[in-house]
Amino acid sequence: KQVLTDAMKQNNAPQNVRDQNSKEFLTLLKRINNFLEVEKQKPFTIVALESDEAQLQLPNGINIGGRIDRLDFCQGVYRIVDYKTGNCNEEKLRKKISIQDIETLFTKSKTYPKEAFQALFYAYIFKKLHPENSYQPNLFFIQLFGNDANRTTLDIGGEELITFDDELLTQFEEKLLQLTNAMISAEQ
Repeated sequence: KQVLTDAMKQNNAPQNVRDQNSKEFLTLLKRINNFLEVEKQKPFTIVALESDEAQLQLPNGINIGGRIDRLDFCQGVYRIVDYKTGNCNEEKLRKKISIQDIETLFTKSKTYPKEAFQALFYAYIFKKLHPENSYQPNLFFIQLFGNDANRTTLDIGGEELITFDDELLTQFEEKLLQLTNAMISAEQ
């Protein structure tokens, strides 16, 4: 409770929210405890937090990258973890972490799975930078931890994505190059 109180104070949370009996404080404390209980189920080693290492130049000269929330090593695989703190219910969760195929990520539909794209984007970058390693993209929806819906891995074509393999890398890169080449052409 004291760590949460200190963090709230440091981030200028209003006093009524910092009150340890407030609804907001108790809800956040419960989510943190649920998150920690889930985390204890699979031992892991933190490799990086808030890392800018995800930077790469594509073959067409475009620089891409971003800041990953967490990279850890768990059961022989590097997990790329993207924390999602916005509202999400179990139905939305299934849609956000399930995609038909890689091409789905590059469509202009209104159901564009931006969370899945971001996780796979980081997996692509890390696999290109360190092809000898196995990577698994993960989405951690904080509000759902402690529920039955705390699955974090993506589904592609109905199959759970255990590792971002060379086949996915090739498919993702092909679509990413098509997209960035179209962007370059549009600017000229």
